[in-house]
Order: sequence, then structure tokens, then C-alpha cells
Amino acid sequence: MKKYFSLILKIVISIVLIAVTIKFMKLDLVETFNTLKSSNWKWFVLCCFALYGTIFTNAYRWMILANQLDYKLKYSEALKMYFEAMFSNNFLPSNFGGDAWRSYELGRKDKGWLKAASTVIMERLFGFTMMFALMPIALIAIRFSHFKGAIPKKIEFALWLCFGAMVFVYATYFLWSKINLGFIKKIKFTLDEYTSCHKSMRNVLIWTFITHVFLMFSNIFAAFATGVNFDQIPFWFWFIVVPTSTLLSFVIPAVKGVGAKEASYIYLLAFIGVSSSKALAIAFLIFLGTLIATLPGISIAFRTGTKKIPEQDPRIDSEVVTA
Repeated sequence: MKKYFSLILKIVISIVLIAVTIKFMKLDLVETFNTLKSSNWKWFVLCCFALYGTIFTNAYRWMILANQLDYKLKYSEALKMYFEAMFSNNFLPSNFGGDAWRSYELGRKDKGWLKAASTVIMERLFGFTMMFALMPIALIAIRFSHFKGAIPKKIEFALWLCFGAMVFVYATYFLWSKINLGFIKKIKFTLDEYTSCHKSMRNVLIWTFITHVFLMFSNIFAAFATGVNFDQIPFWFWFIVVPTSTLLSFVIPAVKGVGAKEASYIYLLAFIGVSSSKALAIAFLIFLGTLIATLPGISIAFRTGTKKIPEQDPRIDSEVVTA
């Protein structure tokens, strides 16, 4: 009953967010529909390919991390599990976490659930870190462009604060890692596992960066599909939009992030003069492209024993980390 209540609550929150966005951000849904209708499908196809690219590179990064803990994971296996996990996140009920699925699949041979989960947590940590590490590029670039002053000082300060908070969290690891909380224990276990592993993290950093290049280009291609070019949205501005929308969808318990991401796109892109209808169209194309890119993972729906993942086991969360 609890899992259904959680899902229903997330759906309600998404509906409320969408309703508030339509009312207070002066959305013209007819204009948004016309923008989508007249979108350049060739740019949208490139957007989908870029989103496919993020899955291929993420799977490779995860394979490297898993093999550093001696899992001997093949790339074909990692890619299959990653597609299934993404399909689970986007199409199956929210309690059926894709990250938990990867942890389960990787760790079921030796029942080392926490060790397997640590590979997923580390992969997510690299992703979040790279995402927010790139944000200062946009915050500095905007000061040397004709968009200078477009972002209100309070918002700019909040963005710098997010970046500073990330640096602070890593710098004070030796303090907060001693807090006796379940999730923190998992983080500490993960970092301890990889600290004791002397193999280089250089390849992981490279593939994390490549992943984010694909992610940024998926947004650029989606904007191009709606007729918005670099004069209206400079490429570096996505270094602000993407991490902010990701953070909001992580913090706000909306189903699949629907409502939170769209509102963040509309709000942030408005600062540089992009209409709310165009911004919503871009966000929708990204959402649609993500669904299309994860379709190869549909094989998870036909797996036997899929619903037998030991979610009641405290060593495996229903979703290890969502991002």
C-alpha cells in the first residue's frame, strides 16, 4: 500500500506543478503545440541519437567502475542492464528503481548487494560532480556576453552556492562520513571501496565528460528543432539549465521529474528571452527523446522474476540514486 501511495503522491505533485506552471508562467499551449507541430524532425532525430549516446557512454563508464571491483562485466552486459534500468525508470512504476535493478543484476551471483550498489552510486556521483563542475563555465561566460545581467543576482548567487556546496561536501568528507545514517553509510562504503582500489579513475572522468557532451548536444539539437539557434541560447547556457533541472527533479518528488524539469526550463530560459512556449517545447522534445532512447530496454518487461528484486532488503534501496 505504501508504494502505491508514494506513486500517487508523485503523480499529484506533477499535476500540481504543471497546473501552477501553466497559470503563473503564462503558457500558451496552442503556441507550444504549433511549435512542436512545425519542429524540424531531422534535428529531433539528432537529439535522440545524442541521448542514445549518453546511455552508451554511461554504460561504458559503469563497466569500468564495476571491473575495478573485479566484476569482469562485459560491455554488452553493462549496456543491456543500463537500457533495462533506464526503461524501468521511465516506463515502469516509480518504486521499481532502475538503479536497484542494476545493483541486483550485478550482485546476484555473489549476493554482494552493497558492493554492487557501490558501483552504481559511484557512477552517479561522477555524473553529478561533472554536471555541477561545468556550471561555472556558464556563470563566467555570461559575464563576457551580451547576456550579462540577464540572470538576477539572487539566482546567480544560488547557482554559485550550489557549486560551492558541492566543493564543501567533498572537502568535509572526513566529518560528515561519520554520521550514522543509512545513505551516508552507503556513500562511505562506496568511496572506501574505490579509495582502496589503486586503478586510475582517468578513464571514468573522460567518459563522464563525453556523456555530458552528448547530454548538452541533445538539448542543443532539441532547441534547433524548435527553431531556436545559438544567438538565442548560447551553448554554454545549457551548463546552467541541465544541472538545475536535474537537481530540481531530484529534490522535488514528482513522478519521473515531470513538472519540475519543464518549469525549470521555462523559468531559466526566460532570462535570456526565450518564450515560455518555446522553452516548454524544448523540454517536451527532450522528454520524448529520452523515452525513445530507452525503448531498447523493454526486454526487462519480459524478464522472469523481475518483480522478485529484494527491495525489502535494507542493503538495496528501491532506487539507489536517481539522476
